[in-house]
Amino acid sequence: MATVRPDSPVYSGRLVRAWSSKRPKIAASTAIKTKKKSSHSAENRPCLSVNAYSEYLISTPDGEVLSILNESSHLKIYTRRFGPETVAKIRSIPGRRWDAEQRCWMIPCSPERLREILHLFRATPYYLSGQIAARLDQEMTLQAMGRNSRRAYMFWIQDFLYFLNRPPGSDDAEAIHEYLSIKGKSSRVNTVLLIRAALRFLYNRALRTAFPDIPGLKKDRILPTIISKQEVLRILKECRNPKHRLLLMLVYSAGLRVSEAVSLRSIDIQMDRNLIHIRRAKGRKDRYVLLSRIVLDDLKRVFPSLEGDFWIFPGQKNGRHLSIRSAQQVFKNALEKAKIHRNISIHGLRHAFATHLLENGTDIRVIQKLLGHSSLQTTQIYTHVTKQHIHKIISPLDQMNEP
Repeated sequence: MATVRPDSPVYSGRLVRAWSSKRPKIAASTAIKTKKKSSHSAENRPCLSVNAYSEYLISTPDGEVLSILNESSHLKIYTRRFGPETVAKIRSIPGRRWDAEQRCWMIPCSPERLREILHLFRATPYYLSGQIAARLDQEMTLQAMGRNSRRAYMFWIQDFLYFLNRPPGSDDAEAIHEYLSIKGKSSRVNTVLLIRAALRFLYNRALRTAFPDIPGLKKDRILPTIISKQEVLRILKECRNPKHRLLLMLVYSAGLRVSEAVSLRSIDIQMDRNLIHIRRAKGRKDRYVLLSRIVLDDLKRVFPSLEGDFWIFPGQKNGRHLSIRSAQQVFKNALEKAKIHRNISIHGLRHAFATHLLENGTDIRVIQKLLGHSSLQTTQIYTHVTKQHIHKIISPLDQMNEP
């Protein structure tokens, strides 16, 4: 990646879909005016000239950090690895070409073209020097941080910097306390803990300064909503599409996360061993899970042959798997048809898998391994929702004569 000037601004694509329609408009002049008012401050954000800096950093919604070098004749776009969505956006820019020797995209340089690129990636300025942003990206890479974690951290860091309205430094303890206090009034404790972790990462890893101690934060212990075996059966029966039914059966029968289910490939199905190989799941960990006999029969009906390497659930775009949002909608539709009126997502099938195994007497450490939990404490939450022990207890009211 090209050398980053310490005084260069960073541009970050917002990760909230609802906000994108209200993003700052690109002005007709050579300035980008951030007219949107922060929810934390009534003041308008300052303007930045697109010609004032030689390099820009853009954090895309996919977690990539692009370096745009502003030279006299060309704009050069660098990154470690260009994702397919980023490449598709760059290819929509007139005059772009790939330089194989420098391994970057070359685009004819002009203020209008630079504004077009920033607009294309839904970019809005925030206060972080290019040097610090590059270090932040490097630390995330060294930590092997997953895409979802990177996106969450970048979102909350950006949100905090909007609140701060100045470059972060070593004397921000009071501002951090105030920001977390504001978030604590409208967010769950678990969200505030995530925000604190993101800010700690920014200050400790990127800024190389101490992060203030924030006492008094305790995780919410919210028990998952569990559906019964009969309800699972009703949901599956209402799913008429064979592939959609196969998707829901896989999630329930193996306790998969929805991201793991939609990204399954034919090579992951080991029919001779009755196992499914889950690759690079949460925490970048592999594991093996159960391949149900019923699921195997359905797989054979849907796919005459599993030879080769292809997506089990292909998406509408060529070369892509089914999106998580589409899988969630499949479950929601089946839930409505089954007339189960509860606020539950497709992840509820994973909760049901763990709870039903526990009620059947499966050792909790085995369940931990099947779910891919790093800590047994995470799995133990299902001991609080199982009916196995509760049903053995007789209510004192039932031991009395009728009142």
